[in-house]
This record gives sequence, structure tokens and C-alpha cells, in this order.
Amino acid sequence: MKEYLFDVPCYYVYSVKAKTEKQAREILIKDGGLELMGDLSLDEENYKMATLNEIREIEWILKN
Repeated sequence: MKEYLFDVPCYYVYSVKAKTEKQAREILIKDGGLELMGDLSLDEENYKMATLNEIREIEWILKN
């Protein structure tokens, strides 16, 4: 049997409250991955664009 490893493209949508776009971008860059909560955007089209990265052989051991 084989294991197939895929990369599926997706993106996060962030809501940032700020007075200007510049300030919002600065907040996003500084805190984006740490404090801001984003929503994962992923639909069927993303899966259709998956890239195969690696194929691994898997040994299956049957226990009786």
C-alpha cells in the first residue's frame, strides 16, 4: 500500500480594525499568526488544485 502526500492551496481571511489600511497591514504583519483570528477559506476547487508532493510505501502488518 502507498501513502500519498498532497499540498492543498488555501488562504486565511483576517478582519483587522484600524484607522488606515497602512495601520491594518502593520497590525496584520505583526500579529497575524499570533493574536489575530482568521477564517480558513477552503472549497472543492482548492482540492482540485492539490499538488502531489510525495508517495511513500507503507508496510501493513496483520496481527492475528
